[in-house]
Amino acid sequence: MNFKMRVFFFKTESVAEELMEQLSREYRVKADQIPPAYPVENEKLILVCIDDGASKPKKALVDFCRNLDNARCQNVAFSATTKGGVEAAKELANIIRANNINVVDEPHLVPVKSGLFGSKVTDASVADIKDWAKHIIDIIHQ
Repeated sequence: MNFKMRVFFFKTESVAEELMEQLSREYRVKADQIPPAYPVENEKLILVCIDDGASKPKKALVDFCRNLDNARCQNVAFSATTKGGVEAAKELANIIRANNINVVDEPHLVPVKSGLFGSKVTDASVADIKDWAKHIIDIIHQ
């Protein structure tokens, strides 16, 4: 990979963080929580995973997206661990587009195992998020 990329997560559980940490290790990039500790600067691609069941994005996510511009990033792609998160990502994608930033593909639903004590990442979840990231990278390199 010959370009700047960062991965971000917004979590209510630890699922999104775990998934983005997997991508962080895979691509040797920084994973950060939203809101990030350091601002986004000159990234070619930002991957965001939302771990929240609400179909309306939280204020921190909205603010993060509103503050992005072409100097900070060129492409953004969203994934989510719930159907509500996918709906929130669609709304966030509209904010990103309004800032003249390319939204790569539709928000992706990552399959996670739901149980009595919350959701958890499985080997299938990790394989899925890695396949999704590769797909997104392939799209921007066309």
